[in-house]
Amino acid sequence: MQYRDNLMLDTEMLARALAATAGVEWSGLRDYPGYGKNYWRDKARRFFKLDAEAA
Repeated sequence: MQYRDNLMLDTEMLARALAATAGVEWSGLRDYPGYGKNYWRDKARRFFKLDAEAA
């Protein structure tokens, strides 16, 4: 379970960083329905997926 928790934290941190790099303020994104935050979380998940496939 520790690995999954770490991956979720890494995904969240990367999503926030990607949004910030694009000039989007994370705290300004709505929690519900969550489209804004989920957009960046999905980008972060894809990054990790591509990284795992390359290994």
